[in-house]
Amino acid sequence: MYPRVWIVEKPKFPVKHVGLYIEDRGVFENSPELGRAGWTTWAAFNRNNDATGKEVQGLDLGVVYSRIERIMRAGKPYSAISFNCEHAVNEALAGQPESGQLQGVVALAVLAIAIGVLATKA
Repeated sequence: MYPRVWIVEKPKFPVKHVGLYIEDRGVFENSPELGRAGWTTWAAFNRNNDATGKEVQGLDLGVVYSRIERIMRAGKPYSAISFNCEHAVNEALAGQPESGQLQGVVALAVLAIAIGVLATKA
């Protein structure tokens, strides 16, 4: 039987910190504390007991592990903008480093700037 896999997250204002928990292995994450993507324990990830998760099914774990190893070998440093926790998890799962949270934060910032500019012209 394959180990179970969850996308896990915990609050980290103004977004959520995301990791990939693989049963009997630990949590694959990318964080400023680690400096780059790597493995940590569930206890370390969930030290404030505030993490939640959603089980992911239908994965080819061989492919996922291969992507994780490739990410770790590349040693790309953590960056909130270009390679954050969500980038790492999505690359491990789907092969594409994407961050929907980052896109949402950028969209809100652009909207706030636009509203500010319009308010000064009124």
